[in-house]
Amino acid sequence: MPSGDAGAATTIGGGVDVRALGPSHSSARIPSHIGPYRVLGVLGEGGMGVVYLAEQDEPVRREVALKVLRAGMDTKLVVARFESERQALAVMEHPNITRVFDAGETESGLPYFVMERVDGVPITEYAAAHRLTTRDRVRLFTQVCRAVQHAHQKGIIHRDIKPSNLLVAESDGVPVCKVIDFGVAKAVAPAPGDPHLTQTGTPVGTPAYMSPEQVMGAGIDVDTRADIYSLGVVLYELLAGVLPFDPTTHPGWALLAQQVTQDAPPPSAHYGALGDAARAELANERRTEPAALRTALAGDLDCVVLKALEKDRERRYETANALAADLEHYLRDEPVTARVANRAYRARKFVRRHRVAVAFAATVAVMLVAFSVAVTVQARRIAHARAIAEARQGQAEELIGFMLGDLRTRLTGIGRLDLLDDVGRKAVGYFAAVPESELSDEELFRRSQALQQLGQVRQDQGNLAAAADAFRQALALAQGLAARDPRNDKWQIGLGAAHFYVGQLRWQQGDFDGALAHLVPYLHITETLVAREPDSLAYRLELAEANSNIGSVREAKGDAAGALAAFRASLAIEQDLVHRDSANADWRLHLAHTYNAVGVVQRKVGDLAGSERSHRAEIAIKEALVAQDSGNRQRQRYLAIGHAYLGNLLLATGDVTGAAAEFQPARAIYASLAAYDTSNAEWRRNLANGERLLGETFLLRDDVGGAERELGSSRARLERLLAASPDNRAVRRDLARARIALARAWSRTGRGAEAVTLADQALAVVRPAFESSPGDAETRRVLAETYVARGEVRAATGDSADARQSWEHGLATVDSLARATRQTDLLALQATALLDLGRVSEARPVVRELIARGYREPRFVALAEAKRATAP
Repeated sequence: MPSGDAGAATTIGGGVDVRALGPSHSSARIPSHIGPYRVLGVLGEGGMGVVYLAEQDEPVRREVALKVLRAGMDTKLVVARFESERQALAVMEHPNITRVFDAGETESGLPYFVMERVDGVPITEYAAAHRLTTRDRVRLFTQVCRAVQHAHQKGIIHRDIKPSNLLVAESDGVPVCKVIDFGVAKAVAPAPGDPHLTQTGTPVGTPAYMSPEQVMGAGIDVDTRADIYSLGVVLYELLAGVLPFDPTTHPGWALLAQQVTQDAPPPSAHYGALGDAARAELANERRTEPAALRTALAGDLDCVVLKALEKDRERRYETANALAADLEHYLRDEPVTARVANRAYRARKFVRRHRVAVAFAATVAVMLVAFSVAVTVQARRIAHARAIAEARQGQAEELIGFMLGDLRTRLTGIGRLDLLDDVGRKAVGYFAAVPESELSDEELFRRSQALQQLGQVRQDQGNLAAAADAFRQALALAQGLAARDPRNDKWQIGLGAAHFYVGQLRWQQGDFDGALAHLVPYLHITETLVAREPDSLAYRLELAEANSNIGSVREAKGDAAGALAAFRASLAIEQDLVHRDSANADWRLHLAHTYNAVGVVQRKVGDLAGSERSHRAEIAIKEALVAQDSGNRQRQRYLAIGHAYLGNLLLATGDVTGAAAEFQPARAIYASLAAYDTSNAEWRRNLANGERLLGETFLLRDDVGGAERELGSSRARLERLLAASPDNRAVRRDLARARIALARAWSRTGRGAEAVTLADQALAVVRPAFESSPGDAETRRVLAETYVARGEVRAATGDSADARQSWEHGLATVDSLARATRQTDLLALQATALLDLGRVSEARPVVRELIARGYREPRFVALAEAKRATAP
């Protein structure tokens, strides 16, 4: 008796029944093309529309599933909503979730969606055709739970889980289930108050699988627990061969009413009430006898299914992971949380797990009665403590995995990382509940991931010591796993990520050799994975990231040529990825970041025109991404960074007006971000730098009042940041620059003595940073800038001797590095110091080289012309 997907033909707002193959859809009605896709045939049709098998030629040749929605919907609204939803879908990377590639409109104006083609059959049909046992069905179903959990952690609710959306195919003889149609139900669902799409009283989903809150519709918010209910229905059908409420006996709205008002019967009871022939057929499909099947369903599986099907969602499993965990407990003959765990029940579970040991113990039970009483009491205490510890461990992993992982991403986007402080403190405390020696490899991996996420939050908040501790723990766990199974890609990716987080933190702290010691292994891991799986786009992206990280550290060490080579390797990979899927927002953002990195290094090696092209390409991508999601504050920040870099480049080429036009929007965005999340130290630092850059353009345009306002604010903000994080090298560099810029402004307004004091303070803040890390090229550059500017301020007061000494210090600081690297800004600094010292003949060839590169920074050009260094 095949259970099928009862009720799927009656879809309300949800997916298409892909098993309703196309006899009703004549070949004469099949279009030859839909958009850029060539239609090959019909995969299925249902309440929402038709699913075609189609072929895509560009940017890659592949077969896809193309769903065309039925007429009567407002196409622009549906496609716009789906486009928004697809940005969330794009972040899902899970082996059991099918991908969504594209969306558009047909020539007749109907919306369509393009998805990965899954060559499989519904999970219930696969189980029946392959006569899977009850335990094998449970194992297969846990794949679905893990996929749904992944989507929930990415903020996606399916809302139409049913067998026809759970397709199974075999890979190397192993069944793999793919969840399809994620997000489509939400994309086409009526928005509250939307007059174009609202259908009064019409719920979204497939009736037989809908949760009570979906059925009730208006006024009831639908959250992830609606999917838990639908999972429970599918599990019920997969195990018992019947649905909890039969749509054939209760059609249409009667079925919905029954789902809201009545509790589902236990699967074992429902199966037992079937006729003899039906029970025999279902049992045969499960390779067992009717009585044995009913016994297998009774007890744990009844309890698990009914907990998932609770009418009150507060009483259901809170997560899909919790449902999967209980099913795995069942498979291991361990107690399930859905069942009251009395002593007799736990004893039965113990016996099933340890049959031989129990049989032997029974032969000596009489001799050990007294001792066993004491042991039983102690064992009960240990078991209780262990159960609590395991629960706390699981709570910790889920809490950190969601609250500090995916929720962190969302809070970063809107700028509220402060909300995670208490969560992080409480979650970390739970880790002491279970020693690492008692965890499985999978549990150790999840703990490593959780510690990485926690470290990221602490790093974002400026607590580098706490971040380093979390990252070190994560790396130690990942190294142990990878050493035990070098061929396990999952463990290798985990190890690569752990190396990355330690390495990038070392880089942030100025320990570049220490950073490379971790980032080079990360690069080698990604190279190995790409060689092993050359068609994996995810591994290619990891390789691009690894190259980019190497480039960043080499740039910080002063190796511009090595940095540019690494960044260009990353750029080539990311350009290819975006060419393959231009709608992938994450890939486009990666590409924009790499354009930025390439542009910065191009400026250093003297290709100022190429640098401008790279930064403009960067900004174009970022502007498009912000336009797609105007509320995403992280994207806003990235756009501001792009404007700031382009403005700085234009300033170097002498275009002060163009620079100001870039600095203005950058500062405005930074101000908005800093006001929104006052706990985010990095965003406050960004604002301070935006104020400084804008202030410097005001000073170049003789708006001294505007300059003093912006530079004063920048200085004060950075001083507060340094007080909170005195070891932050980047803040020290920024504060030195802000103080020097303000000192120049004060020197212009006759406040010479105050300007000298402030210049001395700038030197005092950056010199310790350089002394603690003399290999940090950027800190060396800022120290040289500070010496040279301090000399100018001293000279303005008439103290030529002290000014000369300061210029000599500046030249000594930068000279060898400028000669070795030939970087544009270092050469300009070297030439400025030489000109200030009157060593014009030495400066002239450097000045000419800079002019040839297109360097026209106004103060530099004015000084060079005054000293006649530009003359033949």
